[in-house]
Amino acid sequence: MNLNLTSSRDSLARNIATNFLNYGFVLVSAFIMLPIMIGHLGAERYGLWILAGEIVGYLAFLDLGVRSAAVYFGAGSLARRDSDELNRVAATAFWSLAILGAAFSALCLAVVHWLPSLFKVSGVDVDEARWSVLWITVTTAVTLLADVLTAILNGRRRLDLVNVIDTASRAAGFIATVIFLYAGYGLVAVSLAQLGMKVLLLVLTRVALAKVVPGLSLSPGYLSLSWLIRLCRFGMPSLLINLGQAVNGRTDLILVGMFLGVRMVTFYSIPRNLMEYAFSGVRSITTSYTAHLLHLSAENRTEDLLRLYESGARLSGIAICLLTAYISAFGSSFLRIWQGPVFVTGVWDMRADVALLILAAAFLPRMAAHMSTQLLFATGRLAFTAWSNAAEAAAKVALSFVLVPRWGLAGMAIANLIPMYLVDGFATTLYLLRIFPLSVARFMRNVVARPLAVGLAAFAVSWLLVRWKQPLHWPVFLLEAAFSALCGIAVTWKIALENHELMLARDFARKIRSKTRGT
Repeated sequence: MNLNLTSSRDSLARNIATNFLNYGFVLVSAFIMLPIMIGHLGAERYGLWILAGEIVGYLAFLDLGVRSAAVYFGAGSLARRDSDELNRVAATAFWSLAILGAAFSALCLAVVHWLPSLFKVSGVDVDEARWSVLWITVTTAVTLLADVLTAILNGRRRLDLVNVIDTASRAAGFIATVIFLYAGYGLVAVSLAQLGMKVLLLVLTRVALAKVVPGLSLSPGYLSLSWLIRLCRFGMPSLLINLGQAVNGRTDLILVGMFLGVRMVTFYSIPRNLMEYAFSGVRSITTSYTAHLLHLSAENRTEDLLRLYESGARLSGIAICLLTAYISAFGSSFLRIWQGPVFVTGVWDMRADVALLILAAAFLPRMAAHMSTQLLFATGRLAFTAWSNAAEAAAKVALSFVLVPRWGLAGMAIANLIPMYLVDGFATTLYLLRIFPLSVARFMRNVVARPLAVGLAAFAVSWLLVRWKQPLHWPVFLLEAAFSALCGIAVTWKIALENHELMLARDFARKIRSKTRGT
């Protein structure tokens, strides 16, 4: 098996670039798809379908940590060029998750019979929802298998291929879903389109692996009980992390459905999804560093490891602060134009734009901590992340039962904000500075202060523009957003980038100009 690795700098740049392209496609497709789905299905049916997906989505978090362990051990096997170990890691992870996926799918099917008693269901066909859950469950099981293959590609530092394949499969699923909706089909057809998308992803990823890692075998003959034990032992903290993330990310809509009804699930899911898309943009940066951090950790290059972490934390921090600034300033106007005035009017605690503003503040520390999570993962320090996620999840659920009945959608958002600041904002940072030889002054200056300065400047410009002329139509909105983005880029260029990054940016711009003149 040929395991020669490509240039670290080239692969990192390629991974980040394709991550952003994939992220851009996700944003555009969601921007187009959400109004179409809500318009054709109605708020009640769309809300129930989202709830069904949230419940079944717990399957993805019950993998015993095998997927994250496959990334860790797969990257180590590739770094050591140990083909036999890589085959055992890949085959053991693949077939163990195949069995788990089948078992949990059967278990999840029983849950659908409780849907009418769990939530305030009105104006929906429960049988349609149950059939949809059947296909969503199968889709989740297929996703578990695809994620194992993706983990090996990621360990090979070919996240660019992962992104290309993911974009292609998403495009196919997007087209199929739109066709089904305009043809008058309902939730079952949409669920089948999602299943087809994941099957295509699985097939394309396996084909890519055959090209990139020739000789990789998923034969059951490579199944190893000892490797299964190692994967699960390493992955148990990841399982706790995943369960905490499941509670943090997937209970919001369930609790809203229980207390406020499925119609309000739609009103809360819009701002929640917008913040998840923002978080995906941040992950498109941070996860590009994961395999590189793993390789540096495996080679015991601590100084290079921390230097790469600081660079990634600063760059991702700039993106985080800019995203938060723009969402806070333009969020209400965007919702009004995109989904309609009903999302930004009415009682304050039941408005989607109020929930969005609170969630934007809540997600700021969550997104900022993600680069630190990659460093802890790369160095095998998962226990803190596991227990902090569990504590955050418990606090969020407890607060939700108190705040949602009192303050509705705003209460749900506040229940996210308080634990995220305590755990992701303070506890994670203090832990990181304690266990790694990082300069506190340099960390606060480069990772915290410089990105915050960029974000505050961008917010000030955006807020003044909105106060000067509220964008009520797309042309005005796009002009103001473009001007704010240019101001954010200018401030970033002036105070947040290092000299070598400025040189790289200038070289890139010169190459683009030369190619443009050549054509």
